[in-house]
This record gives sequence, structure tokens and C-alpha cells, in this order.
Amino acid sequence: PNILQIENEFYAVIRPKQVAASGESPSSALRDRGVQYVEVRSLDLDPFAPIGIDAQTVRFFDLFLVYCLFSGMEPISQEERATAGDNRQRVVLEGRRPGLTLALGGREVPFTEAANSILDRLEAVATMMDGVVGGGLYRETLEVQRDKVRDSELTPSARVLDAMAKGFDSFFSFAMHQATEHERFFKDWVIDAETERRYREEATASLERQAEIEAADTMTFDAFLADYFRRQNADRD
Repeated sequence: PNILQIENEFYAVIRPKQVAASGESPSSALRDRGVQYVEVRSLDLDPFAPIGIDAQTVRFFDLFLVYCLFSGMEPISQEERATAGDNRQRVVLEGRRPGLTLALGGREVPFTEAANSILDRLEAVATMMDGVVGGGLYRETLEVQRDKVRDSELTPSARVLDAMAKGFDSFFSFAMHQATEHERFFKDWVIDAETERRYREEATASLERQAEIEAADTMTFDAFLADYFRRQNADRD
């Protein structure tokens, strides 16, 4: 059996989070101070972006999460949760398969219909956010996603397969090529003097704080662990 040693090992697609104090459990921090932010864990690194994600993807998740926040939906049932999990597996494993269907509202719905339905609901949010920040970038990012629904060859997985077919004999060789290109990008990137100064100051302050914490530490790790679990168990009682 798999045994979780700490609550942070409990993984989910999205996790509610609150910054915990030293020695405080994640659930205690959530109970006492509420949700500070949500951790979205359903994204892989984009192999074509040097920092692992691009602006279009960030804007789309802005739209989607804001929509979820204000949609006013009631908590889902266990049956709905199981169906959502099954749909997610279908998309992850067969997302580009022609004719893929998802289970929605007790019936099988074409994937393209389901995806476009979600994008349609995001239109109002995109218009609102473009009105706040100016321009049309959020509506543009919706069109980028619609293009992927219309043509699966534009999806990230299809782009990876296309790149591999054009000169790589394995995923490993493709990944190493991308890693080398990203390394070159950052080595060629010139940081302005003010940003570099600030980073150096932050690094120095962090090392000084680490030294202070280590100098003040009088408890063995085993004792710390025993005390941590004792407090967790006390919270549950």
C-alpha cells in the first residue's frame, strides 16, 4: 500500500494552498486562514518555451480560473467527480483521436462540441479582461485554443511528434536538443544591471537567513519529525 508521510504528498489536479508557518501542517494552515491560492498541477512543461510556458497559455489559464471562480457552480457529486476523472483520462490518452467523445449530462458528446462549449462560456470573461487591461489579447488566446480544437495538428503533442519526425530518432534526442537550445537562450540573455543587483541582494539575504536558522537549530531531525506529527495528530483530535 502507498502511505502518505505528509499531506503535501497528496496530489490532485488542482490543490488549494495556504502558506504554512514553520512546523505547521498544510491542512491546519487552510483551516485557520483559508485558501490563499490554488496550485494548478495539470500542465506539463512546454518543450518549445525556454521558461516552460508561454504567454498564451498563461492568459488562457487566467480566463479559465477566473471563470471557475465566478461561475457559481455547486459542489459536484461523487458520481460527477468520477465522470470528470474519466473524461480527463480520455483527453490525456486519446485527445487527438478523431471521433473522441466525453461523458456529459448522461450522454456521450463529441470532444469538439464539449471543448467549444467551454470556450464559448469564456468569451464574456475574455471581453471583460480585455476591457480591464486594454487590447484584445484574451480574446486572441481563445481563438488560439479554438484553432487547436479545429485542427489537432496544432496541439502541443502534435508539434512534438512533428518536430521528432523532422530530424530526431527518439523523444530523448528531441528533448536534449530543446534543452540545449534553451540553455543557449539563457546564456545569451543579458540581464540589466538593476535586476542583477536585486537578485544578488536577495541571494545574499537568503544565505544569511539560512545561516541564522541553522545556528539557532537545537533539535535533531528525528525530534522535529516526532513533534511535527504529534501536533498534526493533536489537530485531528
